[in-house]
Amino acid sequence: MSLDVAAPCEDHAGMILQPYQLYVERTDPAKNMARYYAMEIEQTMFGEACLVRRWGRIGRRGQEKQHVFEREEEAVLLFLHLLKQKRACGYLPRTGASTLAKLTSAPVSFERRKGRLPQRPTAPHLRRFQSLSKEA
Repeated sequence: MSLDVAAPCEDHAGMILQPYQLYVERTDPAKNMARYYAMEIEQTMFGEACLVRRWGRIGRRGQEKQHVFEREEEAVLLFLHLLKQKRACGYLPRTGASTLAKLTSAPVSFERRKGRLPQRPTAPHLRRFQSLSKEA
């Protein structure tokens, strides 16, 4: 067999048939809670199905875990099981208004510069440094 001739390949068993992606959030200002959870099913370079999970505090990198399966059906079953668990814990899809607020951070910083929003609390050793820099 020559390597110059393209071999016909009709095997689609290794391809992901349908994209599976999820992003949900859980927020509770009273508890200072702002969490996200993301999942997607990808294909590894060896043709296996890989469920990638990412979670953490909104705005932070968070953690990641990968589950590799020989068959896509196994990855989908775990995907749906985890989705059911997260929905039971109160995770919800991100709404349009909160998405817009996160994407447009300029108004928040503009309002903060004008002093309309309270400044973030700083650590005691930084407060001393800030007070010294204002006096100079």
